[in-house]
Amino acid sequence: MESLNKVQMLNTFLAKVKQLRGFGDMNSYFLASQFKGIDEKVKENEVNEIITEFSSPETFDEGKIHFINGINALLEDILHN
Repeated sequence: MESLNKVQMLNTFLAKVKQLRGFGDMNSYFLASQFKGIDEKVKENEVNEIITEFSSPETFDEGKIHFINGINALLEDILHN
């Protein structure tokens, strides 16, 4: 049951990340900081890398993809364990 709740929460979180509009969207930093507390498997250096990628218009999209992939990896891990 706990894993079902976590999957639902991650799916909701993923939807918010997918809605990020682009460089300058302040929600990107807020969501990245929330990502740290979602699961013990989320490493601080991974979140810092995402935040760094969000800091430039040239790398924002790369950061968003990195962020989405990180959430999807957590979902896969939960669903397959």
